[in-house]
Amino acid sequence: MTACVKSARTKSLSESKIKFGKTQYLLFACNSCGILTSVNSKPREQLIAEWARRLKRMGLSSTTLALLPLLRPLGALGSQFVWFGQPMVRGLADETLLTELALLLEDPEALAELEQQLEMNDRFPAQ
Repeated sequence: MTACVKSARTKSLSESKIKFGKTQYLLFACNSCGILTSVNSKPREQLIAEWARRLKRMGLSSTTLALLPLLRPLGALGSQFVWFGQPMVRGLADETLLTELALLLEDPEALAELEQQLEMNDRFPAQ
């Protein structure tokens, strides 16, 4: 799932979900070092739609569409790369975006939905 900031290990984490108002949060606590990380959990459909819009805005939707079928089998590996590298780029990249990217890469169904969303955006561009 996620990696501890200190140990970069995935097996030593405890996961809890809490709800605060209408927002649900995932909490990850490292069993070995005690570091607690919270992730604002968005609905999966919203996460996919946001990433489709973000890729289109950056002009990467066509490139992503071409690479997704090739990279989908490596999604879990890519996700672990993002989790592992997250502490190193903490000041350079938005931690929430990196977390969302890792969660998206971990889920092959989400990647398939992202591909469909990007194809639909390419066929029917917004006016």
